Amino acid sequence: MEKTHAAYDLHNHSCWSYDARNLPEFYFKKAKELGMKAFAVTDHHNFDVIPSMFELAKQYPGVPFFTGAEISAATPFGDMDFVCLGLPKEPTPALKELSDELHVYCNDFGAALGKVCEKIGFPLTAADRRKIMQTYRPDHVLDFQGDSHVCTEVLADYMVEHGVVSTQQEWCNLMWCEPEYTCFYPKLPSADRVAKVVHEAGGIILIAHPFHYFKDKDLKRMDALCEFANLDGIECAHPSTPMENSFFYREYCVRHKMVSSGGSDTHGVFESFKNNFAAHIGPAYWLDELKERIHLWNS
Repeated sequence: MEKTHAAYDLHNHSCWSYDARNLPEFYFKKAKELGMKAFAVTDHHNFDVIPSMFELAKQYPGVPFFTGAEISAATPFGDMDFVCLGLPKEPTPALKELSDELHVYCNDFGAALGKVCEKIGFPLTAADRRKIMQTYRPDHVLDFQGDSHVCTEVLADYMVEHGVVSTQQEWCNLMWCEPEYTCFYPKLPSADRVAKVVHEAGGIILIAHPFHYFKDKDLKRMDALCEFANLDGIECAHPSTPMENSFFYREYCVRHKMVSSGGSDTHGVFESFKNNFAAHIGPAYWLDELKERIHLWNS
């Protein structure tokens, strides 16, 4: 029977992401079951899963993986997400410094959510946020990361349940679009700095789910973003990227001698994140190009 899944999946989230619930072992099990050539766990704003990956690799010999993270960063065109792959087993001093800053960012974002709720007359304490996060994340993760960001969709459901807003979308608009509230949120590191730190650590950086960030096929914008963030490649295959655009972005990569990647952006079973592991259209030969640039562990 012909395979219906991708040979690799380099954009996934575990419970070390503020908005995901899958345990890291889930990906090892699925990759082994599907006979995949590679996968990566790329958690938001942190590299905290990496030690677990190497511990789990002992239980799953021959299941290949890349180390990685999805880091949000500031650009002249706004904040964007970048998939960083090929990070070292032990962080460099600069990577450790960035990691520490990102932990502070997540804690400050959690505190900012409290300020937003206080402003709208519905107090949300750190203890309240912890209880919400305990519904989908393990305690040992919360103990390590502290009072953090809360999954937007989970928090939106909480707000609807308590009568603060009528719909999930109403909360999302209030949280992300109202300047009166967004002014509370902390600033992200600059994408050019993130790229410098990742490159010095031996990794590569790619723009994630690029359709919105590239404004479809805006070549001038693409050129500017690739130059500013010193990008090594593009996540050309992603569930949110139309097939036509995937081909267009791939051609851009070939023309500019950049690598291409594919990822399903799996989070777990949240209503808003129904993407299935290994569900993207990226062909297997893109992986060969990536393996020339970064180390594939456990292979």
